[in-house]
Amino acid sequence: MQNVNQFGRTRYPKPPPRYYDEDNKRAVEVCVPSYDSIFEPAERQRHFGILRYTVNNRFKKIMLIVGILVVLMVLLIIGVVLLIVFTAAKGSSPLGCLPTTRTTYLFAYSNDFDPQIVLNTWIDRSSNEVYSHFANIRFDLRKSEDIQYHTDLQTANASIHTHLPDPSLGFPSSDFSSDILNILRDFLSNTVAPICGSRIQILLKRYPNENYTSTLIETFQSNHVSVNVITSNTPSGGLFHQTMYEIATRTNGVCAFEDEAYFNKTSYFLNQLENPYILYSVNVPVSGNGSVVLPPLTVKYPTYYCPLWVALTVQDHGK
Repeated sequence: MQNVNQFGRTRYPKPPPRYYDEDNKRAVEVCVPSYDSIFEPAERQRHFGILRYTVNNRFKKIMLIVGILVVLMVLLIIGVVLLIVFTAAKGSSPLGCLPTTRTTYLFAYSNDFDPQIVLNTWIDRSSNEVYSHFANIRFDLRKSEDIQYHTDLQTANASIHTHLPDPSLGFPSSDFSSDILNILRDFLSNTVAPICGSRIQILLKRYPNENYTSTLIETFQSNHVSVNVITSNTPSGGLFHQTMYEIATRTNGVCAFEDEAYFNKTSYFLNQLENPYILYSVNVPVSGNGSVVLPPLTVKYPTYYCPLWVALTVQDHGK
């Protein structure tokens, strides 16, 4: 029996009857991509996991690189500080040598000299214990020779006797320049014998044709190298007699212009092979009038007695 409400609709006392063919009705299909497609089914949770792993891995790498850079910067700063402290402790020399540091004595002589002049200058020498190496070289040759290095004075003495001046090996005329500056540059670049604090004795017969020596002098000064030059009053060639004078006087040395007959006496008073220590050195410009007050001589041990040699040039032959 049907009941009709006020709106004209039928009201069933029981739920409406079930659709007769509900069990056989067609299901709604949803299209999904085939597994043969180029797009694979994705799991959202898995993709978020990969993203988090990738971000974390890159962050760790960045932090590792930053950490390494910080450590390197700290080590660099420590190294610079230690270098500054070490250099300040050692003094102004780049190598930090002291007066007692073992060093080298170089004896260089022109091939233009008579062999006996060289022997008279070198003969009867003994050595101070500060020298660990000895070197000798004859220069002003058509074909230059290498500097000979030795660890004892006897071997050096034998080398000088076997490398005495030989006129057949020298320059053919006075037009040629001395190659002494090249010899000095070679010595400063050697890796066999110590350079810092070394002493050099030069017998000069021929002048150099080069007068630019600023770089060479600066290298000598920074390494505390002292150069003494005995120059012949009868040169065999070359142009600039002041070149070697400038090197000697600016390295706490002496450049003496002498007759060759007095070379042995001059060498005796400039003998740094036995007496290597320089206590006082000054270059004073004079005009021939009036007087000049020299800087004071400060001695570390004023009560200690020792003999001193004084070498003085009274005429500036180099200017």
